[in-house]
Amino acid sequence: MELRLDLNHTGVLLFDLHNGEADEAHTHDHFQMSVPISNELSAFHNYKKQTLAENQSLLVPPGDRHQHEAKGDHNRIMLISFNQHILSKVYEHHTGDALSVVDFHPIQDTPPPLLKAAYGMFQSASMEGVDSAFSLEEKLAFLLLEHTKGSHSSLWEANQRTSVPSNNEVAARLKEYIQSHYDEELSLDRLALKMNISKYHLHRLFKASERMTPLEYLHLIRIQKAGALIKNHSYDMSTAAYEVGYQSLSTFNRVFKKIHNVSPTQFKRMNR
Repeated sequence: MELRLDLNHTGVLLFDLHNGEADEAHTHDHFQMSVPISNELSAFHNYKKQTLAENQSLLVPPGDRHQHEAKGDHNRIMLISFNQHILSKVYEHHTGDALSVVDFHPIQDTPPPLLKAAYGMFQSASMEGVDSAFSLEEKLAFLLLEHTKGSHSSLWEANQRTSVPSNNEVAARLKEYIQSHYDEELSLDRLALKMNISKYHLHRLFKASERMTPLEYLHLIRIQKAGALIKNHSYDMSTAAYEVGYQSLSTFNRVFKKIHNVSPTQFKRMNR
């Protein structure tokens, strides 16, 4: 079995090796994490043999020679790849400093959140199309930097400890901004730029503070405003949808019903 997902800056490959099998020794122009999914895995890094337990990974930089060899009857292996561009972008956004070189420790404890996100990219691409997975690349890079050890770790962790303002303060600022600009074309990218924070970190801290995502909060405010227009000003559905920032009437109807448990038409009839 082989599953492959190649994106602009990251990639995920899931494949099997059986007893005695090995891939060819090779190099890459990107960073690659080799993750044994089932059983221990034999790996060679610059001709040095390593035995990876199921909770360990091999993380090699561009240009390093490496190879995987089945240990036992069957090995399932996940390869997670990142290029320098995405790592530098996420690092600079998170710390404010440029990342010229990063030197990861070769043997890492496999981070469960990273593994979960990699599987999530396969699921997103399968259910919503490959384009949907592109939006998850920064999240994957963030999780790699967050949960691995290397030359980046001290500044990354210091930024976590001294991060100001607090999560609740950022969430409050974002809520205020959305309340003032809900009728504009807002995306997570634009909101993150406004808050001067990575979109993945913004998504995570806002959800931790408010128990909903930034875009869910945007929909909530828009639908509250639309409900007031329909109820108090006798707006028709399409006009109300446009006034609060929706360009698609079907999206407006779907979100309205999800929040109010009735369609906009039923809501208008109930509030005559």
